[in-house]
Amino acid sequence: MVGGVLRETALNFHLGRGNWAIVKGDEYPSAFFDSSPKFKHYKPFGLILTSLEYDHADAYPNFDSLVKVFKELVSEVPQEGLIVINRDYEILRKLVKDAKARVVSYGKDPKAEFRLLKATTIFEHGRFKTRVILRHGKRRIEVGKRENIPLPGEYNALNLIAVYALLYHLGFSEDKIIDALENFAGVKRRQEVIYVTENIIVIDDFAHHPTAVKETFLGLKETINFERTILIFEPHTNTSRRKVFQRDYEEVLSLADEVFIKKSLLLEKVPPQERLDLESLIQGIRRRGKKAKLLENGFPDLNLNLNGEKTLIVFMSSQFMWEEIHNLLALLKSYV
Repeated sequence: MVGGVLRETALNFHLGRGNWAIVKGDEYPSAFFDSSPKFKHYKPFGLILTSLEYDHADAYPNFDSLVKVFKELVSEVPQEGLIVINRDYEILRKLVKDAKARVVSYGKDPKAEFRLLKATTIFEHGRFKTRVILRHGKRRIEVGKRENIPLPGEYNALNLIAVYALLYHLGFSEDKIIDALENFAGVKRRQEVIYVTENIIVIDDFAHHPTAVKETFLGLKETINFERTILIFEPHTNTSRRKVFQRDYEEVLSLADEVFIKKSLLLEKVPPQERLDLESLIQGIRRRGKKAKLLENGFPDLNLNLNGEKTLIVFMSSQFMWEEIHNLLALLKSYV
């Protein structure tokens, strides 16, 4: 069970016959009658921790309260189990100090057991093609050589290495691991290309936490040398609708040349004193020299030249912006 729809199967689950069950971890409360995080019920044998940053402000009043439940999760992995951490995060190194299970590390840190050396992505024929080089001990390993991986960005390469590390220490052969990774088609709404011409690329993505927005957008920008970038963002989750990330959103959204912000219908449910101030956010982005406005009534003032400057348009929200995407695609097709 994973947190997205697999492109290959159009499902987010699969019932197999192997010895392992794979579940995407979730620190959000289990139910209205059970405030404990969902992963408290998983009792994992193997655990991957990719990062730890403040999120779910409606459930956790501060970062320490979030760290506390992750500490409890780490303590539940048995002695014969395995914990894989991204060594680039100091908080994760501290988190596993008293773990009973074996700890394996990956990342860019020279001390990581599985170290990312290089990740290169090209965009060709409407598809991302990535090759990843990592070091394990004295061995240099390449993933994506036989069949390129359709996941752009350094953070995707790091996620790939985390999976490699876990499978390696569970006893899978290197050939089987690489074959599985190279045949992974990706997940819908994760850097999903929904429209492409020679000069315009439209992508839909699930990113909503400021760090995810930043890493995803930078990964896309670095893959292709765009002359113009447009970001359409909707703060829809319980946390993104709160002002806890007001300054962070101002900074990361300003990575784009133009920003359209959609007002979530759920915004009014957040108490005024805790609510993300969209007008202030727009003004802050403008002060940084970028264009920004509320997304209202489609895209009447979006000037696009299909034969002009190379333009990247990215939709980012935890909720699929079907109407806005439909309107934009209709506009683009009307130019043809």
